[in-house]
Amino acid sequence: MLAKLAIYIPTFNRKESLRDCINSISKQIGNDVVVYVSNNCSDDGTKDYLDSLSYSWLYVENKEENIGGAYNQVGAWYIPLDVEYVWMIGDDDYLMPEAIKTVLSVIENEDVDFIFCNTQAHPKSKEKEVMSLWNAGEVVPGAVKGKFTKSFKCNFSELIDPKVADSLMLEIMCLCVRKSSISSAIPFLTEESDKFEECGRFYTACTDPLLKSFSDTTPSFYIHQPLTFNFWGGGNGWAYNYDYVFPIAILYMIESYYKHGFVSIEKYKDLLGYYFSLMAGSLERQIEQTSTAKKFSDDIWKHIELAHRDNGQT
Repeated sequence: MLAKLAIYIPTFNRKESLRDCINSISKQIGNDVVVYVSNNCSDDGTKDYLDSLSYSWLYVENKEENIGGAYNQVGAWYIPLDVEYVWMIGDDDYLMPEAIKTVLSVIENEDVDFIFCNTQAHPKSKEKEVMSLWNAGEVVPGAVKGKFTKSFKCNFSELIDPKVADSLMLEIMCLCVRKSSISSAIPFLTEESDKFEECGRFYTACTDPLLKSFSDTTPSFYIHQPLTFNFWGGGNGWAYNYDYVFPIAILYMIESYYKHGFVSIEKYKDLLGYYFSLMAGSLERQIEQTSTAKKFSDDIWKHIELAHRDNGQT
């Protein structure tokens, strides 16, 4: 039977947060929804934990080797389940009340291929406090990613905006996609992807199928209500190099959107302005020695040149 929605969770060595994530799902999951966990060869007891679960809606794939974060994330679009939509969340994302109901409502009432599922974040230092309140049934307001003020239906190109997750769709854990809209002809990532990590392209890997399958007019929907929450600054190794990785990843995505015809030349220039504002902030923090990132080196210009060249720019 075709399920309406699969929640895809890539995980690696975060058994405790994965447990909380799955518990938050179990409190509201119903018919037409399944969960697919892709365990990336964790060695912290994650497999034993997953083996101990007996939920009829839970499917688990245990990788025999660590295939890397980008490989594990892009697998969302190719899970071997007969489902209509796939919603990717992180193993440290926790569902807000009625999150699944909200996504299903859009699926059932809007004919769209892409759904942006808003999320909110808290400082890592507040994790114990927020989770304690959460377990007691209280929802703590946090910093909302998407900055629009209401939900709306639109073309995909309208979501290529700094107000969406502050990152132009790099927030891959916010994406819900109609599975059939992703072209099966797109090859899986190659070993070349491993070379992308330092300049930020590693973190955009699983958005490539969207770029190659979608167009600027792909029907989409923006959900303003936060559906998940997490904690910024913990677990993601790249967060500690944010000032180095993030602006370069943004530049790469801007160039990709322009190359694929998703944005006009006018919007392209505006997006470049956003990139330069990010870079200015990063440089300022490094000059003031308040950044946790490694210092920029001459290699950064090589990475910027590669981002342009790989997208057919000069």
